[in-house]
Amino acid sequence: MNSRLAFISSFILIAGGTGCTTSQPIQNTIDRAVPANVDGSARTLDEVKAAIIKGCHAKRWSAVMDGEALIKCSILIRGRHYAEVIIPYSSSAYSIYYSDSRVLDYDERAQRIHRNYNKWVILLSQAIQGHLSGT
Repeated sequence: MNSRLAFISSFILIAGGTGCTTSQPIQNTIDRAVPANVDGSARTLDEVKAAIIKGCHAKRWSAVMDGEALIKCSILIRGRHYAEVIIPYSSSAYSIYYSDSRVLDYDERAQRIHRNYNKWVILLSQAIQGHLSGT
C-alpha cells in the first residue's frame, strides 16, 4: 500500500509541476514598422527616438541612450522584478530585444522567461506605437 501511495504522490507532483509553469519563450519585437506622419512623410530619427522614450516613460520603463539609434530601457516591478531591453531604431522601424533580467526565471539555454515579461514588452510596444501615431 505504501509503494502505491508513493507512486501516486510522485505522479501527481510530476504531472502537476509540468502544467503549472509560468515561463514562456521570449518574444522579441522585430522590425515593427514606424507609421508615416499624417501628411504621408516619413518620420525623422528624432521623432522615432522621442516616441520610444515617451512610450517607455508612459509604461514606467526608464530609458537611456546607449549609442547611436539605440535605447536601453529597464523596469523594476515591486522593487524586485527587473527587466532590461534594448531598442534599436531607424526612421522606418524599431525592435525590442531582451537584454537582462532578475527574478523572472530566465532560462538562457531554453530562451524562456516569466510570462509577465512578454506582457510588459507587448504593452511597451503598444505605448510606443501610440506615441508614433500621435495618440
